[in-house]
Amino acid sequence: MLLMVDVAPNHMGSGPLDRINYQDYVPWNDKRYFHPPNFDIMYNPRNQTQVETYWIGEGNEVALPDVNTEMPEVYNVLYQWIKQLVTKYGIDGLRLDTAKHIRQSFWPKFVKSAGIFAIGEILDGDIKFLPVSTR
Repeated sequence: MLLMVDVAPNHMGSGPLDRINYQDYVPWNDKRYFHPPNFDIMYNPRNQTQVETYWIGEGNEVALPDVNTEMPEVYNVLYQWIKQLVTKYGIDGLRLDTAKHIRQSFWPKFVKSAGIFAIGEILDGDIKFLPVSTR
């Protein structure tokens, strides 16, 4: 049997925005490690900057704090974490949740750190959406 694990390095936890407690998010227990909450009604799913920096959710109903993967102290922890996770549990493959919500340059080193097969999930209504390969 092979083991494939779903990982979501884009965001932490969920709940109403007014109940977000950054101190609960280890190791990034401060709001500076996250993009500012943004659920702009003018959100454009074709604007990659917005896709990468806006939170997933619906404001005060459900909010997924968006990890700022542009910060070295964040992405270096994620690279180390995935390597340790794969080694500890003998994982054979990864499903990368919300792959388009993290800058594309993050993924090659993340997958290389894992050292195993990985496939990214991209939810998009446009069947012509083709992201740049991370190979």
